Amino acid sequence: MRPIIFLNTTWMERYEGLIGDDVIVHGGGSYVDEYGYGHEIFNFKKIRGKVFGFAQQKGQNKLERLGADPSDDFLDDVLVIFTAKHKDGGTYIVGWYKNARFYRSFQEKTMAERIFKNEYIGYCTETIAENATLLSTDERFLFPVIPRGVKGGMGQSNFWYADSELGIKFKIRILQKIEKYEKIKVNISKKRAVARANNIETKKKVEKIAVGIVTNEFIERDFEVRSVESENLGWDLEAIHKKTELKIEVKGLSGNSLSVEVSSNEYEKMYRYKDSYRLCVVINCLTNPILYTFAYSNEKKCWLNEEGNELIIEEIISARCKI
Repeated sequence: MRPIIFLNTTWMERYEGLIGDDVIVHGGGSYVDEYGYGHEIFNFKKIRGKVFGFAQQKGQNKLERLGADPSDDFLDDVLVIFTAKHKDGGTYIVGWYKNARFYRSFQEKTMAERIFKNEYIGYCTETIAENATLLSTDERFLFPVIPRGVKGGMGQSNFWYADSELGIKFKIRILQKIEKYEKIKVNISKKRAVARANNIETKKKVEKIAVGIVTNEFIERDFEVRSVESENLGWDLEAIHKKTELKIEVKGLSGNSLSVEVSSNEYEKMYRYKDSYRLCVVINCLTNPILYTFAYSNEKKCWLNEEGNELIIEEIISARCKI
């Protein structure tokens, strides 16, 4: 079995620093109770492609219990598992470093990214950032509670080598849980990548079809049409017929429900140039495309399609949520 050690820390959400008053910080002992933070606040902050972990230690770490020689100052390829006490009780795994370097002594280094309250925050372990996994506050309950207050379990020390009979059994269980967790995450990541790629390709295809249909329609009406899609003007096409110049915004939909969003830029241009602006919406782009062209009616004081149906416009305050 690979060398594994559990480091008990303060409960936090991100471990990327502490800004202002973070009421989520709790546990971690008397130091945290007195000062409101622990030096583990940067445990999952990516710094120059690496992460550096801390847990309050007393004296030197016993690397021999992990398989190192007495003369070694550090041990590589250690699985370092961070734990923290939940506010409602129970100590849970919050994340881990794989293939980490674990030091015998506290490392006092002057990294500007690890300064808090004019103090450089040291560390006792490090690994490359891609080997670090931080669990969300909800995911932490996927893993079994750390055994405490029982023979062979984690004691008062923040460093648990788990080399007792109970500890060895617990490590085997945790390794299985980590393997399952990482396998699920890899599968989800692959599915999301495929879905994202498919969505992007489908969207591009729909947009291309819609622009082509609108372009052909206005060419049929004896307009000269050119694309200005890349210029972010607030419209996609410009169509000219003698002295008539139109600014055309194109929206493509794969479904049959005519409901589109326009950006703030498009909406502003839609009204600034309302006499020459056209909103063209193509529905059913992938199956049976149907084009609706809306123009502003100075008589009706609204936007109508060429069959006389009014375009209902809802002004909204929104937020775009994406990853």
